[in-house]
Amino acid sequence: MLRILTALALIFCGVDGSPWEGPWPFQASQPASRVATTVQVSPPTPVVAAITPLCHFDAPNALEVSSAIEAFLPADSWYRMCRVAWCESRFQPDATNGPHVGVWQINARLWGHLGFDLRDIDQSTQAAAVILDAQGYRAWTCAGWN
Repeated sequence: MLRILTALALIFCGVDGSPWEGPWPFQASQPASRVATTVQVSPPTPVVAAITPLCHFDAPNALEVSSAIEAFLPADSWYRMCRVAWCESRFQPDATNGPHVGVWQINARLWGHLGFDLRDIDQSTQAAAVILDAQGYRAWTCAGWN
């Protein structure tokens, strides 16, 4: 193998190590230009995937609810709001309890004027963000959260 590489180096680079200046078999007869170029190589950029934390990862709609919480609610409320959504509806967007609807069990009579579809995970989470801003966590009476 070393003999083959040496022979190729001699054929393509010549004895003195200079590049081949004769015509290539696949190219027109032109002298090779000797242009020195400097290539700046930067270290590879590490790839970091944006990972959405999942609350109750094995539950139906866990990814959708977790993504909505991350997208529409304050970052410091993620864990607590995840537990509220799980307690209120088990992440079921079609859950109802009297006038309370959706993942967050938002009172449709009281908060219906916001114009959100409370059976849609993203829209109901946006409504939950408005309610959280207005009333804090006390808006949800889910088992010990008030």
